[in-house]
Amino acid sequence: MRRVVLLDTGPLGKIVNQRKSPEVGEWLDRLVDAGEEVLVPEIADYELRRGLLRLNDLTGVKRLDDLYSVIGYVLWNRALSGLPAAVVGASLYAQPILGAGLSWLLLRDPLPPTFVPGAVLVLAGVYIASSARRRAPAVPL
Repeated sequence: MRRVVLLDTGPLGKIVNQRKSPEVGEWLDRLVDAGEEVLVPEIADYELRRGLLRLNDLTGVKRLDDLYSVIGYVLWNRALSGLPAAVVGASLYAQPILGAGLSWLLLRDPLPPTFVPGAVLVLAGVYIASSARRRAPAVPL
C-alpha cells in the first residue's frame, strides 16, 4: 500500500538547500523510488517561499520551483503508466491546452482568440487517435 508523505517547511527547506543536509535529499529520492506519493501543502510552500524571499535567496526559490517540477513529472507519469501507449502519446498533445486553460482559470491570464478553435482541433485529433480501431497489418505484395 502506497503512503502519502506531506513535506512540511523543515524537510522542504533542507531539500531546497541540500549543501547543508544532503541526507534529506537522499531520503526524498528513496521515497520516490519506493513509489510513495510526495506532496507539499500549500501553506508549507508559502511559508518557505516567504522566508527565502526575505533572505533574498532567489536560488532557493528556483530550487523550490524545480522540486515541484520533478514531483509533478513523477506524478503525471505514474498516472499515465497504466494506459496504452497510443492513449498516452495522444494525451501529450492535450498538455498545452490543459496548461493554458488552468492558467486562464487560476491566474486570469488572457487567452488568444485562436485558443478555442485550436483546442477543439487538437482534442478532436486526440479523440480520433485514441478511439480508432486497430487494423490488421497490411499484407506485403
